[in-house]
Formats: sequence, structure tokens, C-alpha cells
Amino acid sequence: MSPKTEIGLQKGSKRLPAAQLFSVLAERLAPPLTLAFAPLALLPPPPLTLALLPLAVLLTPPLMLPNSPLAVLPSPPLTLAAKPLEHLTAFAVDMSNLAGRTRAGTIDIIIDRWSTPEERDTLVAALKEGGTDGLLRALQKIKKPAGYIRDPGSVGYPLRFAWQVPTPDGGKRIIIATDRPVSFLEASTQPRTMDYPFMLVDVRLGPDGKGQGKLLPLAKIDVNEDHVVEIENYASEPVRLTEVRETE
Repeated sequence: MSPKTEIGLQKGSKRLPAAQLFSVLAERLAPPLTLAFAPLALLPPPPLTLALLPLAVLLTPPLMLPNSPLAVLPSPPLTLAAKPLEHLTAFAVDMSNLAGRTRAGTIDIIIDRWSTPEERDTLVAALKEGGTDGLLRALQKIKKPAGYIRDPGSVGYPLRFAWQVPTPDGGKRIIIATDRPVSFLEASTQPRTMDYPFMLVDVRLGPDGKGQGKLLPLAKIDVNEDHVVEIENYASEPVRLTEVRETE
């Protein structure tokens, strides 16, 4: 069974207000791990079907190697800022059950703009009212990307939501959420991975601009009848982002 994380939407019993959902979205993603990388790992093929190719292959455009961890399908045009607000590099490591073997590689996370409080409130309301499907629709309506994520040599995939929160030690926490790439094959065959339409990133930086984080390439976000948000990871473990640092 896939691991679940609960984040409260009510006060009391350490449950957080709904308005802070995307500020703490990945607070309890799966436990930290020491992996070795495929941020977008290999999916196990289901019996008697080719629906689930390796995810790196599903995300790979023509003429790119299938082991490129964040190679992507043709995506909406990216408008690159002259100078991004935030540029992070990280060494991503994956030892989850989806990786097949330990894999690792470098990724870049570029933030061109921070999401607005209005965008955050819209996403929170969409989740409360429409669950996973409502949140997905609301995310996809955000036409101006907050930034993008890429590995060396790839164009990158747009990120729809990016939020930062100061930490008591003088550092900051960065929460990122977006709808993940879905290939034509995956969309037409509707495997179980279609129930996990989100990509989530949680990065924590110290005052020196260095830190660590986690990445869930396939995640499910829903709210139950008790108004508690549940984050479910398709893999057994998240991808660990090590050696995260800010760059100029």
C-alpha cells in the first residue's frame, strides 16, 4: 500500500489551517532517504500491457536518451526571466521501488516568480471543494509558470506553484507543486499512475543558501471527510535532493 501523509486543515491536534496548505504541503512526504537517482523513476510494467513504460522514457522527446532523469515531453513554451528570482542546483538520488536500481543525477530548479496569496487561496479552495480533480484543474488554469525544473541538456518542465516561507534560523523553505507530464500512451491506457497527477518538491535552505529536500514525481493529494489533507506517494520513497545550493 502506498504511504500516506496527513496534514490537518483544522486547528487543534496540530492540524494546520487550510490557508497554509501549500506552505506545508510536503511537511510529511515520505521519510528522508539516501537514494541515488532517477527523479522521474522507472515504473513497473503492469501484466500483459505496455501502458507503463519507464517514466524517464515517457518524458523523453525524440533524440534524447531514455535515462535522462527529467527529459520531458513537448510542454508549454517557457518564458525565461532575464535573471531568475531563485536558481537551485541539487544532486537527486532515487532508491525507491520504482527506480529498479539506484540512480542519481543533477537537476536545476529555476524560480522566475513566486506564486501570489490569491493563487494559493484558489488552490486550497479547489482542493477542499473538488478534491484531487479540483486541485488538478485549478493548477492547470495557472498559465504563467512560476519557473521550471530540468536536468542538464533538457529544456525543462514548467512549475505552476512556488512558495517560500522564512525559517527561524534565517533560512527558508521552498514548496513547489505542479501537474506532472503525462504521455499520450499513459493518458490513453489510464494505468494506476493516472491517479497520481502531481509533482511535489520540498526544499529547506539554511542562511548560507545550502540545504536539502525531497521530490515526489508521482503524488496524489486529496482531502477526506474530516477536512484532513492526505498526500500519497506512488513510490515507496521520495527522491532525495542532496547538496542543494543557491546559484547566481
